[in-house]
Amino acid sequence: MEKLTTIPEDIPTSVTRLSLSYNLLRRLRVPPLERLWELNVKWNQLETVDWESLRNVPALKYLNLNHNRLTQVNLGAVSKDLPNLAIVHLEGNRLSSFNLHDLGFPFVGAVSVVKIDNNPFNCDCAMAWLVNRFRCLQESLKIGDDPTSCIRCGTCVFGLVKLDAMVCSSPERLRGVALSNVSDHLSRCVDEATTSKTPGLQTRRYRIEGTAAGHLKSHPKTNGGTHEAQIR
Repeated sequence: MEKLTTIPEDIPTSVTRLSLSYNLLRRLRVPPLERLWELNVKWNQLETVDWESLRNVPALKYLNLNHNRLTQVNLGAVSKDLPNLAIVHLEGNRLSSFNLHDLGFPFVGAVSVVKIDNNPFNCDCAMAWLVNRFRCLQESLKIGDDPTSCIRCGTCVFGLVKLDAMVCSSPERLRGVALSNVSDHLSRCVDEATTSKTPGLQTRRYRIEGTAAGHLKSHPKTNGGTHEAQIR
């Protein structure tokens, strides 16, 4: 079965859940799907995302971009237009440096999670804001399992994080060192959080909910006639 290299043009506009996982997509531009609330594009070869195109899915709640080749994120360009956005998965990409605005602040944060584990973080002054937050979290956890630690340290937006999955890839002298342990090396840096842009802070197989693989066709569900599509 040939894997997708482009997004199909015949996706029903009524679709609410769409999976494009395990394909060969290198660029993501989201088509107009006003009812879509879940988009899964994990395990592709994405190098770029047209972040502005996320305005085409205003109902979006869950976005999964795990295990791709993204070097940049720009949720800040569109987060104010995605009021329902709850979870964004960015684990296992190639993100080395970013700020709060890039992750969607201030519009993403209060009840949202942006997962960034297992990226090749560049532990320099531009990332001191993130390093300091995880240093705070580690010190809080040493004292005890305080459920308010993530609030106090500003790490709640990253969800439940395993500190050993947040390590530096560069510079070379800090390779493999946990972010929570490198703040002393960045003691002369100004926390970027105070100066960031953030105010205040061709052969295809289709399946639609139980429909056999083959061609894409409408298949209403019983709960209000919504549709689901899975494309591999």
